[in-house]
Amino acid sequence: MASERFQRKSLDQPDETRTFENGKAEVVTLGDFSASRLVFEPGWRWSENVKPIAGTESCQVLHTGYQVSGRLHVRMDDGTEEEFGPGDAYVIPPGHDAWVVGDEPVVSVDMSRVTAEQYATGARIGTEGVAESAREGARILSETTTGLLGTATGAAGATLGTTAGATAGAMRPAAGTPTLPIAGYDEMNVEEISERLNDLSAEQIRLLRDYEERNKKRNTLLEQMDRKIRAT
Repeated sequence: MASERFQRKSLDQPDETRTFENGKAEVVTLGDFSASRLVFEPGWRWSENVKPIAGTESCQVLHTGYQVSGRLHVRMDDGTEEEFGPGDAYVIPPGHDAWVVGDEPVVSVDMSRVTAEQYATGARIGTEGVAESAREGARILSETTTGLLGTATGAAGATLGTTAGATAGAMRPAAGTPTLPIAGYDEMNVEEISERLNDLSAEQIRLLRDYEERNKKRNTLLEQMDRKIRAT
């Protein structure tokens, strides 16, 4: 059996530094493990500052890691959006654009091997590279989901009698809360809601839009609703 030993490297003294407009990636490698510190200055945007290097329409690199500072907004190719801030652990699948929000630099530590090997390298990511990134993303998402389901199943089995009554009460609409034409609206993401809009009347979409504007304020979804209303 191969002997195991401590390994340590400082990201302040990286093995490799890749610089690009408004940002840099600092990479260390310890055996089969790699870590990257990504630094994006205010004004950085992937589609403006890294796209010319990557040569792809959107970022095809999987990102998994921890955000140290700043706020980063991410938009997937399908229109889904999310924003990450200090203290957030993240999994960002391939196929996205991203940009810094506000005046504070974004600093994150990324644990994805694909990020360490391919991000802002100037090497074109071929079909196999994209597929590899997608496979790693699917594996991480699968492992994360499996762990969450296992935890939730155990907790549900232990507290089923107590939670049944609480769940029934929670399902009743709160006073003053409108009955929305899409059940479970608050738990759905932009893509899921968009698919359901085709089945609704203009009046129902207006009701959803008013609720969205007062509560969630997801601009991509509001724009889609406006287009649907104008088309009817």
